[in-house]
Amino acid sequence: MKLPRQAEGTSHRNLTDSNSRQLRISLPGGLAKEIGLGDVVKSITSKVGFKPCGGCQKRAAVLNQRMVFVPARKK
Repeated sequence: MKLPRQAEGTSHRNLTDSNSRQLRISLPGGLAKEIGLGDVVKSITSKVGFKPCGGCQKRAAVLNQRMVFVPARKK
């Protein structure tokens, strides 16, 4: 499966910049602890039958740094 090309002027370094902010998304119901987007993608692809490689681990780490799903706050 081929991924879309990156827009000009962007690079993987932009994703791992220490200055970049982590997006934290609150999900209602059923989420017991924080989980990164990379872990979600890794779980889904493993269940579908894709075998992880070294590149997969790097992508998961970058995605985990960029976006995290958190449990919704109780009122």
